[in-house]
Amino acid sequence: MTGTAGLWLILLTPLAPLLVAGLAALPRARRRLPALALAAPLPALAAALLARDAEVGLPWLLLGTQLGLDGTGRAFLLLFAALWTLGGWHAFAYLRQDARRSAFTLWFLLAMAGNLGLAVAQDALTFYVFFALMSFASYGLVVHDRKPESLRAGRVYMGLVVTGELALFSGIVLAVAAAGAAFDAPRAVPPLALALLAVGFGIKAGLVPLHVWLPLAHPAAPVPASAVLSGAMIKAGLLGALRFLPLPGPEGAGEALVLVGAASALFGVAVGVVQTNPKALLAYSSISQTGLVAIGLGLALLAADPGIAAAAVAAAILFALHHGLAKASLFFGTAIAPGGSAGPARALRLLGLALPALALAAAPLTSGAIAKSALKAIEGGPGWLDLFLSLSSVATTVLLVRFLALMAGKTAVESRGIVWPWAASVVVSTLAFWLLPQAADALGYALTRPALIDSLWPVLAGLALGTALAWRLRAAGRPLVPPGDLLALGRPLGSLASRAAPATRPAIPPASPVPLAPTIGAWLRRVEERSHAWAPGAALTGLVASLLAVSLLWP
Repeated sequence: MTGTAGLWLILLTPLAPLLVAGLAALPRARRRLPALALAAPLPALAAALLARDAEVGLPWLLLGTQLGLDGTGRAFLLLFAALWTLGGWHAFAYLRQDARRSAFTLWFLLAMAGNLGLAVAQDALTFYVFFALMSFASYGLVVHDRKPESLRAGRVYMGLVVTGELALFSGIVLAVAAAGAAFDAPRAVPPLALALLAVGFGIKAGLVPLHVWLPLAHPAAPVPASAVLSGAMIKAGLLGALRFLPLPGPEGAGEALVLVGAASALFGVAVGVVQTNPKALLAYSSISQTGLVAIGLGLALLAADPGIAAAAVAAAILFALHHGLAKASLFFGTAIAPGGSAGPARALRLLGLALPALALAAAPLTSGAIAKSALKAIEGGPGWLDLFLSLSSVATTVLLVRFLALMAGKTAVESRGIVWPWAASVVVSTLAFWLLPQAADALGYALTRPALIDSLWPVLAGLALGTALAWRLRAAGRPLVPPGDLLALGRPLGSLASRAAPATRPAIPPASPVPLAPTIGAWLRRVEERSHAWAPGAALTGLVASLLAVSLLWP
């Protein structure tokens, strides 16, 4: 689609959800807000599928807003729009009897506008404004039910959001001062700006050790919000890195990101496998999978050859698309109850959970196998990377066997109609990936014997190990490591172990804690407990100050 129609679709991508959200001011329209929200992401979906590369200039908005579509933006917009469409459909059914349904929809629409706007933003200030809108609006999704654990998750989330937004704003100002506001300008980012951008985007992506909000926010938020938080919003960190970071990167930056990615991949599995809440387990899985995306981006920063850097970026994007679709489907699936059904219905529900789980485990001929093959094909990486990626498939399989074991016995009261959007997400995550040109090109290699063996043995090994571990942990009442892990520093390890042990076992005497751990843990808990007093005010003050400062400092 070209011409005026394509430009209007690009303009309506962030504007449509904002216009629908504005209807909340009208009492008569407020009750219809959840139904109207179903149409809000459709212009973005149409733009991703139909609009050609184009740009819309709005010189009167902010300091000159530029919206448009390029190859990178189109890939992310397709993922974001698909997930917000499925999420809105799921939320419409899931929250049918919720008294706070309209309030949830308002925050949902504002976060949607910010997330979709990121994909079409073509200048730094517009990107930052949409990023801030998405981040702050998501707070309303996390604290939706107002339970104590949700409010605590919201405090932790808001504290990290404020930190990340201030770091991000400072980094963007320094980067723009050095290289200009347009994304197509050569990037020459100063080291301080690079460090600040890494903090801002690392918090949103959930990379270790900036990840602690993720395993708290996902269990607290309603299921459709968890799906878009994990499937779409944490991908904003990768999109931001691709927009702002220089290729090739400064010396040491690529190696550091590869190591952080590998540490996140291992940490997410190690802590996730001992969780007892399926949504917390999936949150740690997202930390692990985001680590693999970070490895791809690190390889791009490492590459001196532009062709290799472009291949690494393409592999990271392909992996992000695969993970976003599969993980959102699994989150939608946490709202169903296989343990509450029988016969063919139970079998179909378990199959629907298993298909995206197999994709995340990189089973043969799945989107995960193609995405990991793309990472392995990148030249110039460390010698241990191929083996690490295979072992990560083993670890992911173990984690997802644990997830399926938790879900198999789950019973819940279901909201009418949630099975259909979940089933649609399973179909999309299983089949839509193959419509991407990069995936179709890789199909020939995926059918070769070496590729099939390379992707099959880690899954078989993970199934054996995961089954044994799931049997061992079947009676665990509470997780050995609570969600938010680092926030629990200072609690005696023996105490945590006794909480996770079955009630029939004798309690284990608390171990003597390391002197430093209680100090760090107590400090973190004091910061977290007191953050409710300053977080909203600091968030608003920081946003207003940022917008005022950018007007003065922007070149």
